[in-house]
Order: sequence, then C-alpha cells, then structure tokens
Amino acid sequence: MDDRRKITGYLINPNYQGKFLLVFGAIGMLQTFVFFYAMTQVFGQIQHFVGEGLEPEAMQAQILQIQSSVYMLFGGLFILTMVVFLIVGFRFTHKTAGAVYHMQQTFDAIAKSGQFQEMHLRDGDFFREAESSFNKMVSKLKK
Repeated sequence: MDDRRKITGYLINPNYQGKFLLVFGAIGMLQTFVFFYAMTQVFGQIQHFVGEGLEPEAMQAQILQIQSSVYMLFGGLFILTMVVFLIVGFRFTHKTAGAVYHMQQTFDAIAKSGQFQEMHLRDGDFFREAESSFNKMVSKLKK
C-alpha cells in the first residue's frame, strides 16, 4: 500500500522513466529560468530609460532598441535551450533505440540459428534489467 504513495509506484520502469522525467524536467526548469532572466533584463532596460525622462522621439528610439535587444536575447536563448534539448533527447533516444536494436539482433540471430544465445547490451543502455532476465532464461533453456 505504501508503494502507491511513492512516485515509483506509478512507474512501470522507475529507473528508465525516472531518469527521463528528471532530465526533461530539468530542461523545463532551465527554460523557465531563461525566460525569467530575459524578462528581468527587458524590464530593467525599460525602467532605466523611463527614469531618464526622455523626449517622445528619444523614447521611441529607445523602445525600438529594446525591442531589437529582446528579439536577440530571446532568439539566442531559444537556440541555446533547443540545442540542449536536442542533445539530451538524442542521447536518451540513442540509449533506448540502441537497446531495442540489440534485442532485435539477438532475436533474429536466435531465429536464424535455432540456438539460444545471450543478449549483450552496451554500458549505459536502458533496459539492462531485461538483458539480465533474458540471459538467465537462456542459461536455463540451454541446460
């Protein structure tokens, strides 16, 4: 009953799903921080030039300069967070797809040869628990 109160009680594969949620949650927090930082910079610039008491023409020029700065800031930060997201996403999908690929190769080799063989996943691949279970099964079937 206590397991249902823990988050791991709701996950099918807590090791895999926990890492996935942690990493992509951290990326979401990074994006929130970046947005907050950008908005702080924008409003800081606005407060600075409003306090100067500029003429309407000068104020309009300052607003256009701030608008340009906002576009550059948000564009740069968007590109930075997208690069981080893509790198981390590629790494996670590679660890998942690589494990599935190796499993498929093992199953195809067994089907082709008709003889059981152990499965070997790379270090860092997800689903290492499945590798261990499969290899235990194969060793019992070979006896």
